[in-house]
Amino acid sequence: MAESSGIYRCCGHFSITPGPIAVNSSTFAGFKVAGIPGAIAGTLGVTLVSYILIVTAASKLENMKDSSAIQWIFSGLRPAVIGLIASAAYSIAKSAVVDLKGAGIAIFAFVAIIKMKWHPLIVIGLSGHWDCCFTDLGHTRCIGNTTRNTTRNTN
Repeated sequence: MAESSGIYRCCGHFSITPGPIAVNSSTFAGFKVAGIPGAIAGTLGVTLVSYILIVTAASKLENMKDSSAIQWIFSGLRPAVIGLIASAAYSIAKSAVVDLKGAGIAIFAFVAIIKMKWHPLIVIGLSGHWDCCFTDLGHTRCIGNTTRNTTRNTN
């Protein structure tokens, strides 16, 4: 049981690395094998090839950006990308907005980013903090920067 709690703790810390499961898994595996240098090597091992390919493709596209074929391709890709983003947003909203608290956080995030022009990282941080504060996790409620135990002794 101690090993699984260590896994959860490490996964929680390494979930701050960007990317899907492959990046998080490689970061965790690298950390387990060689500590912080292993985590860095694992993350670079998964992301470096994609990065190099994207930079290479972007430099080639920069040279061909005035091509009518490239413009035609991108004019078709833009609506498809919007559709994919909308589909992902809908899927996430279905699973995340299941109660009044989730709806409130979603509305706050939308208004803060679209109307108030707040940086998304600030909105994500505030949303996570508010979710923590309004969620009863193991009878401990977050209040500001402190926590208090809300369990009552019935003796």
